[in-house]
Amino acid sequence: MYVGHTINDLIETGWSILDARTDEAAASKWKTQALDCLTSLLGPDHIYVTHLKDFFMKTGRGSLLAGTGILTAAREELAVKGENWAGDLRMQRAGHIRESSYEN
Repeated sequence: MYVGHTINDLIETGWSILDARTDEAAASKWKTQALDCLTSLLGPDHIYVTHLKDFFMKTGRGSLLAGTGILTAAREELAVKGENWAGDLRMQRAGHIRESSYEN
C-alpha cells in the first residue's frame, strides 16, 4: 500500500535522523515531508496534524522524536480504519449491511 509505505519510510527516516544526529537541513526537510503527508491523509484540522505543527515549531531532538511518534500513531489509526472499511465492504457484499449505512 502506497500510504503505508510512505508513512513507514518517514518513520524510518525520522529515526535515522535522530540516530545519526544529522544536520538541521535534513531534519527540516523531513519535517516538511511528514507534515505534508499527514495533512494530505488526515486533513489540516486533524489532531495529529495540529500537534505535529506545534511540535515542529520547536527545534531539537524533542520535536523529531514527537514527530516520529505522531507518524506512528497515525499509521496505526489509518491501519485500523482500513481494516474496518475492508470489513464493512465484505459485509456489504455479503448483503449484511446496506451501502447507505456505511459512512466515510
